[in-house]
Amino acid sequence: GYPEEIHHSLIEILVRFDIIYPVSGRDQFIIPCMFNDFPSAEYQDCLQEFYNPESTLLDLDTGNIFTRTSRKFQFKFLPIGFFSRIIIRMLHDVLSEDIPKLYWKNGIIIQKEHQSGAIQYDKQYHVITVTTLINEMNYY
Repeated sequence: GYPEEIHHSLIEILVRFDIIYPVSGRDQFIIPCMFNDFPSAEYQDCLQEFYNPESTLLDLDTGNIFTRTSRKFQFKFLPIGFFSRIIIRMLHDVLSEDIPKLYWKNGIIIQKEHQSGAIQYDKQYHVITVTTLINEMNYY
């Protein structure tokens, strides 16, 4: 490996270019390029909420009504590491708060109060999909 006396400088460079993210109060880092390619099977139900084709969803257990909005952005080109930087910046905003979140190499889901949001990146077609779910019963 690299000499120990330059470790701090190397880490500063990786943080500066959004390649890694330091976890506040710990000697640990989040490294998006090391995330799993897909979320584990236990989170598939959570993902289905975001990709259900209906724009309005009814939770039969609670009676809550959720409105789903989705937008797709097609790009001709996205540089390598672009989506990793999005994930790091989103995590930077939410890691300090107690907000449930799920993230993997090409996607992230964040929930706050009565809203949820998902961003997913399709590397093959250079498409970023942004989806929101808002609980209409508690939002207003």
